[in-house]
Amino acid sequence: MKARKFWLAAMAAMACWSAQAQAVKPVKMVIGPDGMACEYIGETADKYHVMCQDDGWVDKKESRIEYWSPEKGKGWVCCRKADGKVNIYKSADAKSAVVGQLTSTKGYIPESAACLGLEKGWYKVNKDGVVGYVKARTAWWSAKSLD
Repeated sequence: MKARKFWLAAMAAMACWSAQAQAVKPVKMVIGPDGMACEYIGETADKYHVMCQDDGWVDKKESRIEYWSPEKGKGWVCCRKADGKVNIYKSADAKSAVVGQLTSTKGYIPESAACLGLEKGWYKVNKDGVVGYVKARTAWWSAKSLD
């Protein structure tokens, strides 16, 4: 059980880290018939090869392609620190009220919030129904959900 928890946490951190490196370039995503979003890997004549937690295949007829980026308000934001927390502010100003936090505990999957956009160095996020802003330099963006 501990090994699985560690592996999931490592994969989540890698997803955030690798997506941060690609933040300027949108990530190609396949949206399946159930609305689930998976990263595009490749395709055949009638199927998309995708990666969610595992790789798999999705029928093209029942799916669509989208390009996700924080600027488009797609994806997830998590704490950049391996063991720490990041404040969520009411507005894109560090002097505004703190309305929540994203935490990360070493060895566990970090908390994440839905990305609603990127504005002048701030991610606009929604965590559990609370909308606020996180300084982009303190957080990572990922196209994949960490849950």
